[in-house]
Amino acid sequence: ALAADPALDDAGAAALLEVVGRLVERARAAGELRPDVSVSDVLLVIATAAPSLPDPAQQAAASARLLDILLEGLRSRPA
Repeated sequence: ALAADPALDDAGAAALLEVVGRLVERARAAGELRPDVSVSDVLLVIATAAPSLPDPAQQAAASARLLDILLEGLRSRPA
């Protein structure tokens, strides 16, 4: 088994935060994301949108459906 390299984990986490941060800012600027949605919220959506099901096709379908529902909840709406 390969040992995990904490420096690589930290670099990967930092890169993910940077990418998601840019995505959040662009979506806000385009009016596509609610103004109260944070990077942490988006990371939570990503983490919870991957249910574990025994059948790969069911898992893919469930993940896609859940992600669609969660992202729709983050979308900006006219007041």
